[in-house]
Amino acid sequence: INDCEATTDWSSSGTGLGSNRSLNSVRPTEGTYCLLVTDTLDQNEYYYGEYNPTTTIDLSKDDFLSFAFLTMPAAAGETDTYKVRVTDTVGDYYEYAFTPDRDGQWHQIHIGLRDPTTTSATPDLTIVNHVQWYATRTGVTSSADRFYIDDIRMDLGDWVILETQLPDDPYDSTNGLGLACYYSAAYNDFWKFNVGEDVYVPPILDDTATKIKPLDGSVSET
Repeated sequence: INDCEATTDWSSSGTGLGSNRSLNSVRPTEGTYCLLVTDTLDQNEYYYGEYNPTTTIDLSKDDFLSFAFLTMPAAAGETDTYKVRVTDTVGDYYEYAFTPDRDGQWHQIHIGLRDPTTTSATPDLTIVNHVQWYATRTGVTSSADRFYIDDIRMDLGDWVILETQLPDDPYDSTNGLGLACYYSAAYNDFWKFNVGEDVYVPPILDDTATKIKPLDGSVSET
């Protein structure tokens, strides 16, 4: 979608117009530059960087919006929330919350396009003309904040075949086979999949966190 090598088609704003965007050549993950969005009012507020492509983007056939994201450690008492908003030409949008690791390091973030946190009206992913990265700050009034974005891509995703072999011991016919899969906190979720009849759930795993999310969005949780 955008390699963040220029500020063309980018804007920024926030509470009281308290943010700006610029190119940064010190921290790029690829190419020469990344995009730096800075909070300039140094207070509780929201601020964002917004990509406004010259022609609309069709995300309807893609499963994920992927991008590299870096933010610095929070100030004392500070709590920030982050989200991506994908808006169509009518103004309808999907919002996706994510929780980056605030360690001053790059992390690859994958947003599931069919699993929004918030939906406004009936967004049309075939005519996307705004993609915004938001940060909302609370608990601080006297320190600047910033985040970096790079290498923004669409991702169709890949099907993966998992094969398992059931041992004779310690499993038995009443327990079946348990299969656990995890995502890191950078992906804003903890997913666990169990496979088999009468599946045994180890005590260290929370069965209420089990989520299966088909890519077509037909089932949100089961």
